[in-house]
Amino acid sequence: MFSNFVWGVILLLLGASLIIKTVFGISIPLVRIGLGIMCLYAGFTLITGASLFQLKGKTVKLKSEHIETRNPDSNYTIMLGSSTLDFSRMPMPHRKKYVKINNMFGSSHIILNRSIPTKIIGQAAFGSVTLPNDETISFAKKTYRNYRKPESPLLVIESTAAFGSSTIEMQ
Repeated sequence: MFSNFVWGVILLLLGASLIIKTVFGISIPLVRIGLGIMCLYAGFTLITGASLFQLKGKTVKLKSEHIETRNPDSNYTIMLGSSTLDFSRMPMPHRKKYVKINNMFGSSHIILNRSIPTKIIGQAAFGSVTLPNDETISFAKKTYRNYRKPESPLLVIESTAAFGSSTIEMQ
């Protein structure tokens, strides 16, 4: 699917460039633009681990959305938008639950249930992640726990912000 999409876009841009150059005499540097787009895509993929073409889980694009759930999905992606993810009414899980939240040019506000033993892994690149203890991460990776070491977490949240922000609070 990826190769068909890429080749289709390349052929469309090449055809449009030839028409514009022939009719209007304007030269468009397609190779430089294509190289720049590929570098941006590779950077987003490396930073967030999410592909722009095969997004898993719930995706919020170009809008603002409030999501309140008792059973969160395993993946959330916020691109060029904002989202409030309210997991505060989530019951105590019977086994470990993993939730990954990616912010790309977006912002998220995550609300968690204080009574659930939770491990939060915050990671930011050109963005920020604010943990429940009001510690803000930029260009780093930090782990926060709301339980004592001998216990194991029942909820693991991994929040990544690339050119975006994520705020996590406990209620």
